[in-house]
Amino acid sequence: MKFIYSFFFLILLFFCHIDGFSEGTKEIYPLGGGWYKFALFPNDPIRNRFALYTASESERLNITILNPNEVIFFGFKNDGGSTTNFMFRIKDQTGAIVYPETQIPTSGQGFISNLTQARTGPSSLFIGGYNPRRFIAPTPGTYYMEFNTNQDRDFDFLDITVSNPDSTEAINGRVWSKGWQCTTTGASAQCRAKFYIYSADQIVTAVNFNGMRPYAFDISCNSTGCNNTGDFEEDRKSRTGRNLYPQYRLFLNNPDSLAFPTGYLGQITSVTYSRSCDGTMIFNILVNKDGSAEILLDIYPPVGYSPGDVKLPGQVLAGETGNILPGMESMAMEWLLQMELS
Repeated sequence: MKFIYSFFFLILLFFCHIDGFSEGTKEIYPLGGGWYKFALFPNDPIRNRFALYTASESERLNITILNPNEVIFFGFKNDGGSTTNFMFRIKDQTGAIVYPETQIPTSGQGFISNLTQARTGPSSLFIGGYNPRRFIAPTPGTYYMEFNTNQDRDFDFLDITVSNPDSTEAINGRVWSKGWQCTTTGASAQCRAKFYIYSADQIVTAVNFNGMRPYAFDISCNSTGCNNTGDFEEDRKSRTGRNLYPQYRLFLNNPDSLAFPTGYLGQITSVTYSRSCDGTMIFNILVNKDGSAEILLDIYPPVGYSPGDVKLPGQVLAGETGNILPGMESMAMEWLLQMELS
């Protein structure tokens, strides 16, 4: 038998519309990778509301401030079209507007003219960077930048860099969303971006796209799968169509450990089993942290019979005297009987 202890599932939705310390283009368009852009889709009903005025809490573009008077530097370049009616603003965690509605620039302060500048970061911190706009956050908390546009938009370049109050040091790992949305220039372009997942129990993991070609995509992460109905086995199955369940924060860089402390990995402390006279078998799994577990019955029948491996998944709770996975007795019994009959 093999035991697998897992914590979350990653959901990717694909559509056929399908250096410095800056955070933004630098991460989703790394050296040697395909050109991916952050995308806004206000007019497409199947798309995420990522970073729009109408975005839900799980679709916001967030910036975490840990200390008073930390500085948020930022800049953009639109996808080449007009920026008329293309506005942005910044809100604090109460929803109050702290940086007033402003048109996306096409030159000057806040405009990123080329990829080198985007990868370098703000010139206030890095030689050769772009001329940034800035906002000094008066209090700690989560701020979010949002955009208003009457048409679908892509950012050729976008950067958000947090620095200390003296503007002498950039701080990575402060920019995050639960529902990023990106696109590219064509279906053949590769994505080599990496996103960092910060789970509810403070575990950091990463997903590397490693040259995939999804064209346009949303990305979110959670602990169950495509759904959260309470049926663990059904929720984790792949499905067609739009199945977003954003739960965990997704960062462009490893989360700043001062603002987002790292937790500890859960462990299986023991696994025991007992067999009843009627042929059923019960497994008890002891864990030191809530999570999900999966038992694989790795069955090798005699020659001439087809393999009969069975996976038995379910939720487990820390401190329980025994976690018996749902349906385990009947499923185990079925396969044990087949083994005995063979």
